[in-house]
Parts: sequence; structure tokens; C-alpha cells
Amino acid sequence: YPRQGGGGAMVVFSEGASASALGVATFQTALISALLLSGLLCDRFGVGVEEKKYFTPWRITGALFAVIATIFVVSPQWHSTSFILLAILPFLAGLLAGWQPAGNAKVAEATGSMLVSITWNFIVGFCVLGAALAIRIALGHVTIQLPDTWWMYLGGPLGLLSIGLMAILVRGLGLLMLGVASTAGQLLGSVLIDELIPSLGNTVYLVTIIGTLFALVGAIVTTIPEYRASKMAQRIEVSE
Repeated sequence: YPRQGGGGAMVVFSEGASASALGVATFQTALISALLLSGLLCDRFGVGVEEKKYFTPWRITGALFAVIATIFVVSPQWHSTSFILLAILPFLAGLLAGWQPAGNAKVAEATGSMLVSITWNFIVGFCVLGAALAIRIALGHVTIQLPDTWWMYLGGPLGLLSIGLMAILVRGLGLLMLGVASTAGQLLGSVLIDELIPSLGNTVYLVTIIGTLFALVGAIVTTIPEYRASKMAQRIEVSE
């Protein structure tokens, strides 16, 4: 399963190429919407989960809410062709990386170790990004300068933690629910970053907040069937 590392590399590449221009909130919503759509299909065909999770009104509604959220956050710059083209980049990255947790879970299951899955994921991703960097250096398009801000170095450790947790949780939750649930945290965090760090030059519009709320509603809607099933199972156990 080397391709899940390539999908992760595409996400990292799209971050560097478009996040600063789009704003963190807009980048995240475009990426997450594609992740959710990809997750919906993976769950339907049983990729990386214990059992297939068929299309239901709740699951489709949750995914639609995420797409609507993306439309809201992109809408302030709808007139800018370059902005829309940049927003397509994280969307494509999300489609490619949407099944990454499933691939990681399969590797972890086959090897009996989550660390093998994480390590393999990072090795492949590093090689893909390293090759792209080498090409740009050879063409003279890169000047290497390390950032002075300490928190910019947290991306690697946080990404490692995220991949590990997803590999653990995906088999029980399913890709769609895992993706929608993580949407809430990622969107809230991205809005806070844009709002609390004005030096980044990103504006948080009212529609950005509305888009975040739509994503949160989508997360809640998607978890309703599983919550009901869990409660019913508990009642059956108690009655027995």
C-alpha cells in the first residue's frame, strides 16, 4: 500500500502551494469536502473497514453539508479565477488522500503494528516530496530558508499523531464518520488560526463562519445512525 503515502504527499504539496494564498480555513474546507466524498465511496465498497457502510440519507446528508461548507468559504473570492483554481488543488488532494486511513489500517492489520503503517506512510511521502524538491532545485526555482517561528516545526509531529489515530479509529468508525468528525476540529482550528494570527493576511468572512457551522452540522448528522445503533445495542444487552 505505498499509494497512501503518495496521497499524503499530495496533501502536503497542496498545503505549501495554496494554503497561504487561500487562507487556512478555505484550504481546509476544500480539502475536507473531498476527503468526505472519497470516504463515502470507500465505506460503501468496504475499503479499509470491517464491514461495508451503505449509503443512507444521514450519511449522504452529512457529506452534502461538507460540500456546502466549501462553497460558502470559497464564495467571497468566486470572481477570482486564480483563487478557484488554487482551491481545486486541495480538493484534488483530498480525493487522492481520502482512502489514506483505510490503506494505513490495512497495513497495520497485516503487520500487527500501527508503527509499521505510520513509518511506511512517511517513507513513501518523504520520497515523493523529496523527488519533487530535487527537480525544483535542479531547475533553480527554490531558495532554502528555514522559518524562525518555532511552531512552524510542529507540522511533522502533529501529522504523525493524526495518522496514528486515524489508523486506529478508522476500522471502528468508518472513513466517512472519521472524516466528518475530524472536520469539526480542523475547521475550528483553521478559523482560529486565520483570526488569531493576522500577520498571515487571511480574512475570516461571515460566510467562513457559516461554512464552519455547516461542517459541524454535517459531523453531527453523520453520527446519528451509529449513535442510535449503539443505544439500541446497549438496551438489548440490558434486557438480556
